[in-house]
Amino acid sequence: MRSHRGAWKRWMTEVRTLVGLSILCLSATFYLAYWLGARKANQSTLATQPAEPIGSVPVELPTTQLDVPTNEELNDVNTPDEIPDATAPPEQMIAVAPDVETTEKKPEPNVDTELAETTRDDAVEPMNPSGPAVAELASEMPDDMDDAAESVAETPAVTEMAMAETLEATNKADIPEDIAGAPVTPTPEPEKARFTEIEISEATQELWDETERATRRFRLTEAAGLIDQWELIAELAGNGSLEHLAAMHLSLRASWLVEPFETTHRRAQDLVAHTAIATTPSSETVSEASQEPWSDPVVRQLVESWRDCRQTISTTDHLNHLLLQANALLDQLILNNKNQWCASFGFDVEKLVPFATDEQSQNELNDLLASIKTMPTEMELDRMRQSETSAGVLGRTLCLQLRRWDDGVPLMCKASDSRLASLAKAEMLWREDADNLSDGEAAEARGKLGVRWSKIASRYDGRDAASIRLHALELLDGLESFANDRSEISELLPSYVTASLSEAAAAQSLSAPVRLSRLR
Repeated sequence: MRSHRGAWKRWMTEVRTLVGLSILCLSATFYLAYWLGARKANQSTLATQPAEPIGSVPVELPTTQLDVPTNEELNDVNTPDEIPDATAPPEQMIAVAPDVETTEKKPEPNVDTELAETTRDDAVEPMNPSGPAVAELASEMPDDMDDAAESVAETPAVTEMAMAETLEATNKADIPEDIAGAPVTPTPEPEKARFTEIEISEATQELWDETERATRRFRLTEAAGLIDQWELIAELAGNGSLEHLAAMHLSLRASWLVEPFETTHRRAQDLVAHTAIATTPSSETVSEASQEPWSDPVVRQLVESWRDCRQTISTTDHLNHLLLQANALLDQLILNNKNQWCASFGFDVEKLVPFATDEQSQNELNDLLASIKTMPTEMELDRMRQSETSAGVLGRTLCLQLRRWDDGVPLMCKASDSRLASLAKAEMLWREDADNLSDGEAAEARGKLGVRWSKIASRYDGRDAASIRLHALELLDGLESFANDRSEISELLPSYVTASLSEAAAAQSLSAPVRLSRLR
């Protein structure tokens, strides 16, 4: 700058430089004023539009010529002779802005009014373009389009109201008449069971803790008194209550020590039935499969109650008695083909052997465990039924392991064992000739057949021999001439079977005759 100070000063003092700068400043000033005037015109146009629709009544566009407003209202602007086309798209309608004259004098608005309009304009500004381009487009329009633009500005609001009413009417038309006016009913909550398994278990433990000196009185001599006490609590609590179920659990636990296995089994059945009703919601039905005599819930109650009883005793007499009851339960599990329970429960019973002193029960347990290992499943039995070559094996399995003599004797006629096959044929011949013989002859033939079965039983071991002796004893049942044979056979039976037979004999002497076939 210093080096060219003379040239710079000389250039700035020239007339053409000063004229150019003046023209540039005037152009910028006029452009800014022009832009501000166009912005104010847009604000006044938006102020004339209603902020909210005043009702849902549909508005029809007039078909006649509009009334000419006064000059004071429209500032000497003439009314258009024709109504603008209402079918024009909203974008074109918005783009058509009224003519703005920047030189026209307009009243100055108040501060509050200007603030409200500015806020409204800021909210709608993204949808309404403004600026010099809009002002230039407005200047090219004729003067008679001002009112048309105002009418067009009101058209979108009317269109929106009409569209909303049409949509609402369509929605109501889609809904049936009987549903549209009906109130919406709340969905009912699913019903819950009265009690849960956890609540029943907690109530059982609480009742056990409340029993006076329970841990010391739970013995063979005191178990009967505890059962009476718990049955009284169950009766006072009422059928289906939580205390009733807890008392039934404890009575089943004590039943292993003083009651025969048949009574314990009936207690387990009753407990399963009451528990199923209490733990099933009222809207659901109790499964009939769980009410079967040897269903999985019944077996679970028997096994769990035996384990609970085992944890409350410690004397040798109690352990020997509990081992005897366990053998009876294992035998019934084998007969009913409960393979999944035989293995687990047999493992628990085997732990009791080192603490028991009853050698006969220990030997019988070993025979039962050996029979469990060779017991076929239901699928294997079905496969043997479909094969003629397996008829002999199937007949022996049904008779000696599952004690289903009625179904197994015809098949055992084809057994490879000659002794079993010959006696099976003799029994089938007796069944065919029984109707042609007199009562005395038929009884005599049945007694001789039973003696023959008892004689070959000594040639077999373990549970097979017990099954043959039980079948011989069933054939000799009710024959006074074979009383000695019956007593000899009974002495050779396992102890868990003898206990059941003694109970059956006691029931037979007091009431109607009880057939020994119920032991199968």
